[in-house]
Amino acid sequence: MARFLNTEEISSELSRIIDSGDGRLLLISPFLRLNRRLREALELQDRKKRDIRIVYGKSDLHPEESEWLASTRIRPSFREHLHAKCYMNESRALITSMNLYEFSQQNNDEMGILLDRGDDTELYEAVKREAERILELSDELEPVDESEANGEPSTLPEMGFCLRCAEKVPFSLERPYCDKHYRSWAKFKNKDYEENYCHACGKDHKTSMAKPLCLKCYRKYRSKLSSAS
Repeated sequence: MARFLNTEEISSELSRIIDSGDGRLLLISPFLRLNRRLREALELQDRKKRDIRIVYGKSDLHPEESEWLASTRIRPSFREHLHAKCYMNESRALITSMNLYEFSQQNNDEMGILLDRGDDTELYEAVKREAERILELSDELEPVDESEANGEPSTLPEMGFCLRCAEKVPFSLERPYCDKHYRSWAKFKNKDYEENYCHACGKDHKTSMAKPLCLKCYRKYRSKLSSAS
């Protein structure tokens, strides 16, 4: 039977969901900043070669989190406008106000509902369908390619895309715009002004002069970015 949880109980049940079972583990949270205990729990499941998926919704993923994810087999995905928080394995589902965020787990007052697949079959399956829909529509981050694994990071592309209109332009972190839109941007020179496309791949993404690449491209080219800036 569905059970109400307070803040402390949510943290406890989240740990149980991660630690128990051997099927897919699906964690959906807009914010992603894991404390040491949760990282270690996920690393243990990762070593067991468990299928672990994390869907998050804030594009400014902390570099420490990005590096940690890259060191595991965990498959992270980005879903724009994500606000849902749901953590589930093959037998339990936790719907809650709590993000996978260190501050939230330690300082906020949270509430949640725990569902058991055996006792709450219909509700569990409804949550599972929606969680898998969110996963299916999310943008999975590409794994590091073989050249990066061999110590040969991907070279930066010769051509990129205008942040504002996606027109093809020479790749340049100092001028990731077409001529028309660079002149428009230069009137105010607001490096945080929100744009529409990734400079490297041209896909729809919230970018800016300060952050001209989507997360996939940032991970792919990050070792080359400092020398190009």
